[in-house]
Amino acid sequence: MSRDVDPNDKTWFSTCGLMGPKGDFTPKKSWYYIYTLKNVLKNMRYAGEQKSSNSDVSIYKFKDISSSKTVYAVWARTSKNLKVNSLPIQLSSTIKEARVVNLENSSINGEEKEVPINNGLVKLDVTERPIFLVVNE
Repeated sequence: MSRDVDPNDKTWFSTCGLMGPKGDFTPKKSWYYIYTLKNVLKNMRYAGEQKSSNSDVSIYKFKDISSSKTVYAVWARTSKNLKVNSLPIQLSSTIKEARVVNLENSSINGEEKEVPINNGLVKLDVTERPIFLVVNE
């Protein structure tokens, strides 16, 4: 839903909106996360799931329709506050630069940082909050 129905109601889903209730359209954390997802995956098409070395972690690949940009969405698909340190993700050995975009409250673009690549391999710390690995293939 785009907005909360009633923030004081304890009924399920009455506070599941992306913004406050009618009259208070203050963006919530979820609004920023979805906006970041929209911005990171702009012009992208789903290109399949990549095998993960951890059965609790999903890796979905997206390719830009008009460039060599590729994005991997990576997250632990559990609901037990799982954290996987240094999960290896194999990329093409020709890729020389990779960035990770982390979801951030109050940012529609997330927080970007460069990650080291060693022979096409990157290692990411993964949690249940998705991160986006951005490369040019």
